[in-house]
Amino acid sequence: MMAFEAEKGFSQLSDAALLESITAKKTWALETLYDRFSARFNGLALRILQDKHLAEDVLQELFMHIWEKAANFDKRKGTPIGWLTILCRNISIDKLRAKTRLENKTSELRESSQHIHPGQSPEAQVDENILQKEVLDILEYLPTEQSIPISMAFFQGMTQNQISTKLNIPLGTIKTRIRLGLRKLRTIMESSQYGK
Repeated sequence: MMAFEAEKGFSQLSDAALLESITAKKTWALETLYDRFSARFNGLALRILQDKHLAEDVLQELFMHIWEKAANFDKRKGTPIGWLTILCRNISIDKLRAKTRLENKTSELRESSQHIHPGQSPEAQVDENILQKEVLDILEYLPTEQSIPISMAFFQGMTQNQISTKLNIPLGTIKTRIRLGLRKLRTIMESSQYGK
């Protein structure tokens, strides 16, 4: 009964009070804020991205950002809902830009893979084209933040340092995204659903 009363009490707290509690690393406050706003922000991300999976990624990223940066909210500059909406919108737009960059890069790679490389036998060219197409097809199963650095490494021969510099993302983050992406690719390639 006490847990129910406490839960009911949490839901009565203002958005600003919840953000203060999140700053103090109270997980119940983040859960309450999530229950209160997840549907709204998922809808906003979905309207911007037109992609259910990317919208889910945005929601996860948004609440991770709230957990880590709740102290950045300044009630003198606006309301909690205003701050959260701007965060959600910005994360969604970043994802949309990354998705567009990946689609453009994928299109370029598909076009370039159709050209014969000088000195390469037709059989070797066909094998390379098939491999590139398979890799491009599999990369579409990954979130854009993982597929972009993997495609840059695979197709452009870039090092992780070069990818970090070009994308303006910390090297540690690039390494993590590539590692997670390669793990997912391995799972996809081993699963029965790929290739059927």
